[in-house]
Amino acid sequence: MARVPRLVALFGALVFVSIITTSPVAADTAAGVAYLRTTQQANGGWDANPASEFATTEALLAIAEQAQTGAAWSTAQAFGAVDTFDYLNNPANADPLTFADDVADGAVPASVAGKLIVLVAAPLGLSTTDFDPKNDSAAAVNLETALDATGCAANTASFGLFGETLLAMLAKFLVCGTAPPAAVAAVRSAQQADGAWNFTGTSTPQGFDDIDTTSAAIMALVAGGAGATDPDVVEGLAFLASKQGATGAWDAFGAPSPESTSRAILAITAAGYDPNSSCWRDTVAPALAGTAYASPVTALANLQNANGSWGTFGPDFATGQAVQGLERQWLPVARAPVQTC
Repeated sequence: MARVPRLVALFGALVFVSIITTSPVAADTAAGVAYLRTTQQANGGWDANPASEFATTEALLAIAEQAQTGAAWSTAQAFGAVDTFDYLNNPANADPLTFADDVADGAVPASVAGKLIVLVAAPLGLSTTDFDPKNDSAAAVNLETALDATGCAANTASFGLFGETLLAMLAKFLVCGTAPPAAVAAVRSAQQADGAWNFTGTSTPQGFDDIDTTSAAIMALVAGGAGATDPDVVEGLAFLASKQGATGAWDAFGAPSPESTSRAILAITAAGYDPNSSCWRDTVAPALAGTAYASPVTALANLQNANGSWGTFGPDFATGQAVQGLERQWLPVARAPVQTC
């Protein structure tokens, strides 16, 4: 019941956004997933409490991404990899879906529903109207109505905090075919004069470069139908170009960040560009054309630790996001047509 793919009809239309290329960093992502196996907790996840989930859904999608072997996204491969990813020596045989199921058994606000749709249910081919990976819920857990009670006909502008709204727009794209126009308008109005966005969802700068939110906003606009030449997308990418470091990475808190770099890579990909090429940068920031360009993909791979992880604080979360940024097979879920220079 709960494991029957609810989104089969939509997935046919989504093949164009999920085309897979052979990963040039397969060894790096495999090492990242191997690291996650060593830190998986007895509850199947990477968080202590399902009520405060943070890293588990990121790690879960990373496992699904790294498992892909074909020319297009396979929900069967994704599900199989996650469903068999058991905690070492765990007598309860808990896997990441055990934890995700427990998350859904609690309170499911729009923020949680959006995350479960984008990072778990849709990529694994699970039902979004009866989300119950372990078939242990008496009543259906409807992620779609938890996300937006009025369904696809609604023109909802906000789904909570700004970051939650940006993720919900991706969920709406997956279940409805597009992000709500009102939400798209809200994102556009929140753009700063320098092309960036910040976590407050206002156009008032917050005193630091918010690479993560800017990247998420670009992906959300593409989910709402924006293309590579959309002025707000161009300005957002130009901001990213202006903040990219000499190594190809983006900083957070004064140091190269695997999380921020992975999100910027996904935003560039969503706009239809290959992040390995300077084409995107030279197009949106022509003043930089002809200057040295370092691939952010290579930079992200180079940030990997010797034990296979990424990051220092919260390496499970950082590793999950880094693998996603290197693989780029499910995320970004919406992609503009391929751009060339």
